[in-house]
Amino acid sequence: MRIKMLVHAAVAVLCTTALVAAPSVTATANPRPVQHSRAAVPTITAHITRTGVRLTGVDGLHAGRAELVVTGKGDTTVSFGTLRRGYSWTSFSHDLVAGFVKNKATAIKRIYAKTDAIGGLAPGGTGTIVFPHPGKYFAFTFGEKGPSKPAEFVVGARRRSRAPHVDGRIVAADGPGWRGSSTMPAKGTFLFKNAATTKVLHFVELQRVKEGTTVQEVLATFQGPETQGPPPWFMPGSMQADVISQRRSMTVDYDLPPGQYVVLCFMPDPKMGGMPHALMGMIEMIHLT
Repeated sequence: MRIKMLVHAAVAVLCTTALVAAPSVTATANPRPVQHSRAAVPTITAHITRTGVRLTGVDGLHAGRAELVVTGKGDTTVSFGTLRRGYSWTSFSHDLVAGFVKNKATAIKRIYAKTDAIGGLAPGGTGTIVFPHPGKYFAFTFGEKGPSKPAEFVVGARRRSRAPHVDGRIVAADGPGWRGSSTMPAKGTFLFKNAATTKVLHFVELQRVKEGTTVQEVLATFQGPETQGPPPWFMPGSMQADVISQRRSMTVDYDLPPGQYVVLCFMPDPKMGGMPHALMGMIEMIHLT
């Protein structure tokens, strides 16, 4: 779900165009060795095409952790998840358009309540995702024409697997707000976790900013009039990880220029009429060294 269209729809005229359209240095994949425990962690490759997602490595997959490698072109992320019993793909796809394009709070609320999102990445990204239980899952993209056809697959009984080493933590918390590391190495792996105590979805966007930029300056840009160019605090260098549900987590490999970064989430909040979380204060500054 975390794709350019979602962000643009969520922030509407709040200067998001400058964030997604200005030239940037995108995080490059930083593959880590496959971890071992009772069995090797399987690897899923998600190739993003013009019409959706093509998956390899999902045959015989078990619940638990899996390495994720995303290939293809563009900046549209692939999203992995599952739906609660009685909530169909047709209903979900309709709610995606109603909620994230038309900003209908009731549709957003249904998605939050009935979707179990476990993350995803953009092309070139690597990391790990966790399938929490056996059952049917899907992967899809959400572009200018709406959600793609889902790539569906089934995972079997859970197998224990060791979590990879991480160099930092980015934790979405109640408020909404951010917790976790204030500094991380410029290249490594971070844990992205949704620690909210209510059913709320979060994604994470890291955007490099000029040294000394404040949260108030970034918020003022989002709340101000739409502009044609990037804001004065903007610097090349960004990456994102896709939506995860409450109590879910994933790891993200990254390789970014050192400097100051703003941590953002633009998911719309149904209790606030679809207001993006960043406008509710979900903005944090960190440093990559």
